[in-house]
Amino acid sequence: GILACAVASSMEADPLRLGDPAGLVLINPATSYPRSVLAERGPVVASLPQPLYLFGVASLLPLFSDEYQLPQLIQIISSAGLPGVVDTPQREAYMGRVALSLTSRLRFMPRGTLRWRLEEWLRVGSEEAVTSSMLSGLRAPTLIVAGEA
Repeated sequence: GILACAVASSMEADPLRLGDPAGLVLINPATSYPRSVLAERGPVVASLPQPLYLFGVASLLPLFSDEYQLPQLIQIISSAGLPGVVDTPQREAYMGRVALSLTSRLRFMPRGTLRWRLEEWLRVGSEEAVTSSMLSGLRAPTLIVAGEA
């Protein structure tokens, strides 16, 4: 959302532009990042030493899931139930093969990348969006969709 605002703002300000943006849709644009739990916990996780870093990243997962995802995941891991789309033995076998190979396929975000994204994208970007006239100065029709947990 912050990047979209910046691009739209620069398009409107460019005298050689091809045209104004027709409109802008922002979904949870992160302008309240400084007041978020992620702003509080994220930098701490990004500074953890490597063995603890993966546990720190895992501790942030509840911030990005809803009340149904974690219980469903626990149910699947504990073999208490499967998602509704896994309705044949072939699909169940495929899901098992994929699940067992995930740890070798997943690449976790390096600490430096997380630190940079939290600092440069979210903190600096949200401050810029809030303190500048970026949002209020946009001429493009803008729809902002936001929610609160």
